[in-house]
Formats: sequence, structure tokens, C-alpha cells
Amino acid sequence: TAYTLSVSGKLAFATGVDTRLRVTNLQVMSSGVVEVGTAAAPIAATATAEIVIANSAFGNGVSDPDQFGTGITVFGKLTMHGSVKTPTFVRLGAEPHLGDTTLTLSAPVSGWNVGDRIVLPDTRHIKESEVTPANGWRNAVNQWEERTVQAINGNGTTVTLNSALTYDPLGARNLNNVLEFLPHAGNLPRNVVVRSENPAGTRGHMMGIRTADLDIRYTLFRDMGRT
Repeated sequence: TAYTLSVSGKLAFATGVDTRLRVTNLQVMSSGVVEVGTAAAPIAATATAEIVIANSAFGNGVSDPDQFGTGITVFGKLTMHGSVKTPTFVRLGAEPHLGDTTLTLSAPVSGWNVGDRIVLPDTRHIKESEVTPANGWRNAVNQWEERTVQAINGNGTTVTLNSALTYDPLGARNLNNVLEFLPHAGNLPRNVVVRSENPAGTRGHMMGIRTADLDIRYTLFRDMGRT
């Protein structure tokens, strides 16, 4: 684990093999460049690149009045580009229902793989009978669902799920009960990941300020946000 890594030159992650940088403080200075894949050369779909913010407080008597520590601070250039998934969110082509094990997509997808996790949103209009008056219009029983892709048909428009849907993620209807909008499905996994080593400990954060030049695509930020 690196305590502080300050980049004034160039730090590039290999794009074809698994890589991981575990660090308490990563600083990309105004003359520095960090590349975790680029648009021209993304991290290959067969590899994973991670930046892990270590579970280590910014200490040893170091003054940090602006709380920049325990994370990534960018004054220079940072690019992160994972394997392309096109699109990442796609509108469905048919209304899904409770018990369905397949989803019909409105357009073919590429870069989606067996084993990917996908999410369907909670599409309900919350009714007054579904809430507690003391909580206002808040309904704590969410009905969004995550499933795993078990198969994708040859033209990329039908996805088979690992288990049936538990709820009815219906589309939106007008006052005449005519279906006007279908919900989306989102592909969640990314092979470029920035995460906190211990979400219950010292969490990481990231900021790009002043002269920062950021280009971030197909990247997952997980368990981030300073406490």
C-alpha cells in the first residue's frame, strides 16, 4: 500500500492484464497524467483495473485542514476508460411482468456478457395507501431488481435472466391507460473500478479541481464518499 503517490510525470495502467493500485492519497499534479485506459486504448474486456483507497486515516501528524486526504485529488489529467458496453442503459422493447425470465430489448446491445448484473428500476406510481402519513410520501419498500445475465440471443435483443422477476416493473400509461413509455434495463459491471478498501472504515473520495482535465467512461465508483 502506497501512503501518498504524487504524479508529476505520467502513470499508465497496463490495458491487457489485471492491475491494482492500493493507495491512501493519490495526487495528480497540474503537470501529471494518469491513464487507466483511454478512448483509443480502453482496458481490455478480459482485464480489470482497480484503484483502491486504503483503509488508512490521513495521519502521522500531517495537517489536512481542507480534508483533501484519503482519496484521489486531480489538478492535472486523468483518463479512465473501461471496456465499452453499448448502450449501458437500454429501453425495453416489451413490457416486463412478474415471473418473466427474459427481457426483450428495443435495440441490440454489444459488450454485454453472460454473468453481467443488470438492474430494472422501480416504476410504480406510489399510492397514498402505500405510505405511512408520518413519513410523508416515502415508501421504504423498494421494488427495483437486480438479476444476472444467463444468456443473450444472437442478435443481442433478448436477455435471459438467472431467475424470474419478483415484481411488475411496468411501463408508463396515460390517463386512457395507453402504454406510452417502457422502462430501461441497465448493465452494472465495469472493469475499471475505484473503490474504498473498507466502506465501514476510512472511505475514499475523488475530486478534480482548478486545472483538472477528466475523461471518465465505463468506470465504476463503489463505496466512495468521506464520512
